Amino acid sequence: MRTVKVLFLVVLVLIVFQQIGHAEIYCKIKGRVIDSETREGIPNVYVNAHRFEHDNPKDYFVMTDTKGYFTFSNLLSGRYEICYNPLYPYVALPDQEHFRAKWENSFLIKKGEVKYIEQKLVKGGEIVLKYNLPIGIDSEYSWDDLCLYRIEEDVIKRNIITIAHKWKNPEFKKASDGFKICGLAPGEYLISRSLKKKSQYYSGDDVEYAGLVRLFKLEKLESKTLVLDYTSASRVNLNIKDKNGNKFHRGCIDLYKEIVMNNKTGFCQVWEHSYQRNEVVNPIIIEQGKYFIAFDFGGELIGSDGSVIEFPTNGFLVNIEEGEIKELNLVISLNERLFPEINFL
Repeated sequence: MRTVKVLFLVVLVLIVFQQIGHAEIYCKIKGRVIDSETREGIPNVYVNAHRFEHDNPKDYFVMTDTKGYFTFSNLLSGRYEICYNPLYPYVALPDQEHFRAKWENSFLIKKGEVKYIEQKLVKGGEIVLKYNLPIGIDSEYSWDDLCLYRIEEDVIKRNIITIAHKWKNPEFKKASDGFKICGLAPGEYLISRSLKKKSQYYSGDDVEYAGLVRLFKLEKLESKTLVLDYTSASRVNLNIKDKNGNKFHRGCIDLYKEIVMNNKTGFCQVWEHSYQRNEVVNPIIIEQGKYFIAFDFGGELIGSDGSVIEFPTNGFLVNIEEGEIKELNLVISLNERLFPEINFL
């Protein structure tokens, strides 16, 4: 009986050692988020450790403590990237504005390894958007989109924020008569905001509003106010025609405004609309400037015999003066692509 007990204990010990031998050896990521100037720790920074795995990626989240330290424990070995989402006035890292992990920024952690990371953050600024709107349009119109682009190396680098994606940083805050966008890195920006008629209020007699575009420069910790004025006296009327008498049936019209940045020219979209069975586009309130008007792909005409005729993308440049009311006859060409070689932002 004693022999059986001893044998049982030996087997039990072997099982325990076998399980220990097969146990996963974990690793850690430790770090600190600091102010780039003072080197003091920054508290309450949202930190994400993303583990890249083809079939089963994992995300782990922690907050920095009062001195800016953070720790990820019990991590499996593999390839990781650390993303940071700070609060204003600190700015998200340039390649992490959308808080998405990227393979090219990842690093490898081996079994049992403890990796230490120190991340510096810089302070940014904010803009306050205010609007001058015509009387009585508040309930019938809505903001179609708000796009903010950062300009790097004389070109637009990326769209870093839209009204549809309320990222933590940059951050939207409601101002008394507009919007406040906080946590913006110092630099040059382009902002565009569109105003559109709500579908339930739309009628054939409506006036539409082209979006407004502003270029601005922001310094560190600066608060800048931008006024978007939708009370321009300039407007265009678009009459869609075909030189052979065919009637406009369906298509999309896009309006782009010319933007000059450091002697480089590009065109930023400020208005678009898809139309069906409508030969006249409603009057459009528009700022002065140079514009490119384009018929988008998929346009159709109705011939005199009732047949559907497709036409390619066409477009042309037009200049709008302050207070000018311009009647534009958009003559569709069926056989020629008139789209010029221009740089769209």
